[in-house]
Parts: sequence; structure tokens; C-alpha cells
Amino acid sequence: MATQNHTVLFIDDDKMSRTLIGSFLQDNGYQVHVAPDGREGLELFARYRPEVVLLDLYMPKMDGFEVLEHIRSQDQEAQVLVISGVGDMNDVIRAVRAGASNYVIKSLQNLDLIKDAVDKSIDYLKLTREKRRNQELLLKALEENKFYRIQLESIYDSLPDGILTVDAQGKILRLNHSMRSNCPIGSDLETGTNVSQLEEGNGEYCLRVLERALREKREFINCRIECPYLQDLKKVFLGSAAPMRNDQGEVIGANLIIKDISRQERLEEELENRRQFRNIVGKSRSMQQVYNMIRKLADVDSTVLITGESGTGKECVMEALHYSGNRSNGPLCRVNCSALSEDLLDSELFGHVKGAFTGAHKDKVGRFETAHNGTIFLDEIGEISHRIQLKLLRILETKSFERVGSSKTISVDVRIISATNADLALKVQQGEFREDLYYRLKVLSIHVPPLRERKDDIPLLVDSFCRHFSREFKKEIIGVSEQVMKIFMNYDWPGNVRELKHALEHGCLLSSGGRVFVDDLPLELLEYSKQENREFKQVNLQELTRGDLEQALIQAKGNKVKAAELLGIHRKTLYRKIHQLGIPLSSY
Repeated sequence: MATQNHTVLFIDDDKMSRTLIGSFLQDNGYQVHVAPDGREGLELFARYRPEVVLLDLYMPKMDGFEVLEHIRSQDQEAQVLVISGVGDMNDVIRAVRAGASNYVIKSLQNLDLIKDAVDKSIDYLKLTREKRRNQELLLKALEENKFYRIQLESIYDSLPDGILTVDAQGKILRLNHSMRSNCPIGSDLETGTNVSQLEEGNGEYCLRVLERALREKREFINCRIECPYLQDLKKVFLGSAAPMRNDQGEVIGANLIIKDISRQERLEEELENRRQFRNIVGKSRSMQQVYNMIRKLADVDSTVLITGESGTGKECVMEALHYSGNRSNGPLCRVNCSALSEDLLDSELFGHVKGAFTGAHKDKVGRFETAHNGTIFLDEIGEISHRIQLKLLRILETKSFERVGSSKTISVDVRIISATNADLALKVQQGEFREDLYYRLKVLSIHVPPLRERKDDIPLLVDSFCRHFSREFKKEIIGVSEQVMKIFMNYDWPGNVRELKHALEHGCLLSSGGRVFVDDLPLELLEYSKQENREFKQVNLQELTRGDLEQALIQAKGNKVKAAELLGIHRKTLYRKIHQLGIPLSSY
């Protein structure tokens, strides 16, 4: 063994022993200090702090036992070897009990025995020091582990999201405070309970997501779950569950995290309600004025005239008036006045008796009778004849009428809402519409603005229609491309909201999923897009040149989807043309 830098103190009153043993140990690499008595030995011990002390028990002035006592009072680690002769075992035992580490027989003829004893003492000292260091490191690691565990437990319990941990069999290992307080069945969640034994709610809820993660050995992220346990208060969670695996990849349990999004959902509903009013979508100032008028007029029985261009949503405004008012539980009857001839409209509105005219084989109840205690909606009111105008004027004044072919007067309680896309005031001036009826119909009026005057609402309408057609066509349509939205915002929409809806229906049907691109739009919008002054001229596939593609790719910084939008073509078309023209994509 390497003995350099290891210090030995040899205390013995026998000069020959000090000389022989001291020299021998020095020759074997030890730093040796010798003392002829106990007092000098203690001075050297205090000065050099040797690792091993060779101590003779029998010395004048201060014997070895007293020296041992002083050494142990200063140092518990130093190895003290008592040197004894044959027959001194009782004193050796006494010395060991007093703190000596070991003993060695003094033999000047076999000094290797003494060296071996010193070597073993040094080895023991090294092991002791290593053990102490390891214990200190272990204690430090345990303290750090305890700190981190407390820290993690504190974080675990203070998180706003509920957390539940189970083993591979579904037995609950732990759950945090939020899980207990937020989950409606939190009181049933106890450590050791198996989640499969808990009472099942109506439909899949949070714990079922956790069970699926265990059973299918895969994660489920942000599953929207309406809690089945609460009747009066809507509680909505996002539940995420993922299996835990050991180093061998075996599933040893799973974690469930639930996030209460009830408040967020309520806020989104409130925001959505501000953006639309009973299926009327829009947040523009002009639409807010329409909403305010609907609220003011909903409970009023006076007639309302709704004006606006074709396709603006006049019928939606009528429905909002009816269903927001005190007649919402009554019938709602609709009549398109422009779709019927004068005689058919007369019969449709007021009914007829059997034999009133050719083909009247039985009595018929008219729409005014059907709408009793409710609302009748007269669409395209500007197209009715003078005779029907006169009969309408009478029912507005007397709330009564007779069926065609009958003299029996029928009284009804009906609210009349009419709509027109015509200029009734002009028709009055031209003698095509009765002035008195006009003023009776427009006691109150609501004007629905054309889409070109409320283009801020187009993104909301697009989003609403895309969600509607996604459900109807069972396709995932998340919206329209930037180029399509640019076309929508620049287009004048002569057909208003109805035209936009039909355009998106066409686009969603043709779309391969994801977004609606320019190629998916109806022909009239495609033609319009070619005439627009935009950054890249719309060209058909035959006109599309290599230069067009390269310019678009440079502008889009190599983004193929963006380049396709700039060119106004579908991304699949872009890929096909790139391949045909041999354009290296690595250059962009």
C-alpha cells in the first residue's frame, strides 16, 4: 500500500525500540515522530495530529493509560495501537476498553508484525473516513430528497388543476386538494379505493378517461367532459390522462388531470351571445342597433315592418321578435306573399269554406286563424294585390275577417310582422301600394343592413357557417384560407348573408378537409377573384408559369401552403405544378 503522507507517532521510553521501529517504519514510507514519554508524546500529537499512535503502556511520569485518555479526549478517529509484551493481555484488554483501537506484540526480531498492524490501521481509517463521507452524502441526499418531496407535495397540493394518481390496477395512490374540492365526487375519492368500483355517472366522465388510459395504454389529452353529477349548475372539465411506465416500459399506473373550464365556458357563451342574437350573427354597430330594436319591440303587439335587401336575414329578425316576446309560446305562421297568385293567397291567408270556388272540396283554416294568439309573418308584403291589401287593412283595424265564400266573421288575436326588400314608400307614390296600409304596417320598423355595410361581421359569419357545415357534412372544416377571406372581405355580396352561406356550403362540400381554398369557391367568386387587384394575379392552370410559382415561393419564404394561397390555388395543385415544372424545393 502507498504510505506517503501517512503520519505515525511512536511513544516509548525504550530508546532502542524507538530507534529500530521508528527507522523501520520510515524506511517503509511513513512519516514517523517519536517521543520518550507520555508528556512529550501528547505535545507531538497536538502538533502533528498523526493518524496512527504506537503507544507503550508502561512508561515513567505518565503511563500509556493516561496518554490514551488524553488522546481520546481530543480525537476519536486516530488509531491507537498499544504495544505489549507476552503476558500483558489483561492490560491490553483494559486499554482497548479505554479506547485503544488494537494491540500489537512488541517484537524487535519481527518488525513486519508492527508494520502490518500500522498498515491495517491506516486501511481501517480510510474505510472509516469513506464510510463517514458516504453517510454524510447519504444524509445530505436524504435531506435534499425530503426537501424536494415536500416541495413537490406542496406544488402538487397547491395546483389549481385536480390531480389523481392510480396504480396499474386502478387503485388510488394519491390525489391533491383541488381534485377533492373541484370534483363533485371528491369525497368518494380515497386512497386505496379502486376507481372502477365508484358509481358510474350518465356517460363517460373523468374517471372513465383514466380507466381508458390504463386499459388502452395511451394518453388522452383535453377530453371535454360535462359533469353528470350536478343538475342545477353546469360544470365542464378538460380531462387528460396518461399512463406511467417504468424503465422497462411497463405500465405501472396512470395520472389524471382535470381542469375546471366552467367559468371560461360561461364567459365564451356570454361573448357569443353578444356576437349573435337568436341565431343572428354579427357584432357590428349596425347589428347591435338591430338587436336593441328587437329587445325593445319583442313584447309589443304593434305591427312591425322589417326592411332590407334580399338575403340580409329579415326572417331571422322576425323569428327573434317572436321567440323573444310574450307570444313565443303561441304559433308562428309564415306566408310568402310573392309565391302565390291573388286567389291562392286570399285562401291561404283567410281560409275558405267548402264550395267557395272550383276545387274547394272542404273547409280550410287560413293562416290568420292558425296564428291566433301568436304571430303571422307576411314576407314580400310589397307584392300583394290591391284586393288583398284592402282585406289586410280591415284585419289590422278590426282584428276580424271572413273566410272566402263565408259571411261569418272570425275574430283573431294575431301580431302581424311583415317584411319587404322593395321600397314601399316609392310604391305608394306610384300608386302600387295603399298609403293607409303602408302606415299601419310600419307602426314600428327595423332595417336590416346589407352585408357590404357590415363587413366586420364576415369573419364571424364564416366561422358560424363553417361550424354548421362541418356538422352537417361530417367533415372537419376549421375555416377558410387567407386568400378566401380576402376575397370575402372585398366582395360586395349582392346576395348578402344568403349568398355567403351558399358560397361556404359550396366550398365546404368541395373541400378535402381542413380549410376552404379559392379552388373550392363557386364560379362567380372565382371570376371575381381573377379581377381583383392583389399581389399575385389569379391565373388558370394553363396560364400558371414557372415564374409565377417561383415568385410565390420566394414571397412565402418556402411555405407551400402560403404560396398556394398567394396564387389562389389549392395546395395540391401547387405541389403538382412544382413537380411538373421541376422546381427544386430545396432552393426556397
